[in-house]
Amino acid sequence: MRWTTCVAETPVTDSSKLLLEPAILALKGCVKSALNQWTKEEPTDGVLVVQGPRKPLLYSASRGISTTAKIFLCDNSGHSVIDAIHTVMKNVQRDCLEFVIVAPPDVSDDSPLQDLMPTWRALESAVQEGIVGHIGIADASYRLFTELYEWAKVKPSTLQINVDDCCTVSEEMTEFARTHDVQVLTHSDDHEMLDEDVVSSILSRVDNPNANYRVQWLARHRTIHTCFGLILDKGYTIVMDCAD
Repeated sequence: MRWTTCVAETPVTDSSKLLLEPAILALKGCVKSALNQWTKEEPTDGVLVVQGPRKPLLYSASRGISTTAKIFLCDNSGHSVIDAIHTVMKNVQRDCLEFVIVAPPDVSDDSPLQDLMPTWRALESAVQEGIVGHIGIADASYRLFTELYEWAKVKPSTLQINVDDCCTVSEEMTEFARTHDVQVLTHSDDHEMLDEDVVSSILSRVDNPNANYRVQWLARHRTIHTCFGLILDKGYTIVMDCAD
């Protein structure tokens, strides 16, 4: 059984509100809202979708609309990357995602580039297919990021670093980003975005609290109107494989 939990938040028009709430609390709030509003249904083709009601975007035209997705991976499988991209596209009713940033399970200085290659090849194929515009990575060490940049056919345009580490970015990384036109952004995501409380609440709601499960990936999306800076839609998608 594959259980897909799609969690949608109420559209927010004030971007400053996003800075006030820790990511893990926002996720928990979204999950709680979706579970409370979900009407139980039977699985279709072995897939159970748990989703709260979604409102259509305020602006339906693609021009001036930009969707960014950050995918938190539990492994470096290329299949998970493609699955996440297509699932988020379906949820937000978009034909493409302008920006996709991946957060692999291990991007430390000890992590070999070979481990990251399946993930990045999947991202490159999505760009070549035209369903993703730009790609980036979160929290990669200087060595891993530079090796990835030199190896990749489609170069990472963005590097996200945790706000707790932004004051310790090396001069080498700063210079490399400047020279290669890489955008360095900060984030405040927790190292463990999913905890037992979140998973337990989902399993209990679908009447299978003792299921054996494996989280495949978690994605956060945000769609904005670029001209006005309005946040039109934001939310989370969690995908788990479960067995009784």
